[in-house]
Amino acid sequence: THPKLAIEYLGDATKIVAGTTTRLDWKCEDCSHEWKSSGDNRMRGRGCPACQRAGFQAAMPGFYYVFEIRNEMNDVLYYKGGISSDYLRRQREIERTLPIALSIHLIELLEFELGQTARELESTILGIERIRAPRRIDFSGGSELFLINPIEYVLVNQVELPLTEKQLQQANARVKIT
Repeated sequence: THPKLAIEYLGDATKIVAGTTTRLDWKCEDCSHEWKSSGDNRMRGRGCPACQRAGFQAAMPGFYYVFEIRNEMNDVLYYKGGISSDYLRRQREIERTLPIALSIHLIELLEFELGQTARELESTILGIERIRAPRRIDFSGGSELFLINPIEYVLVNQVELPLTEKQLQQANARVKIT
């Protein structure tokens, strides 16, 4: 059983297998909503339907985030880049699906007035094959892994970005979280 999911399982978590296709009872740790979902869906990152938004909305404000993925010795294994309208919810979603020995830590955050700009930045960064990591671990967002911090890479290497001058200045004065 996955301990991060076991917290929301309504029942004896020692008696189920996290990846089961059986529909189980869950209670959201954040909003207390109760619903049924398979363990398999939960392992793939599907969470509380009451908390879920209808996905990323390009016409609304959005974020490009970078998380470090660390092992139990606190070594950085990978960087996870992505976009979200709610990066904290996305962080919780990823945490729930990571293998037990791994953790994530927010290290970079760029905010955009329009999510579409974040999406264009993500598309540009995902196209830089030389910094992409092979998918070695299966979790929500595991196909968007990098060997180095993608924001740092594009700024240091002056990669042409789909940003206005003002957005580029904001990226250079980015929020660095330690």
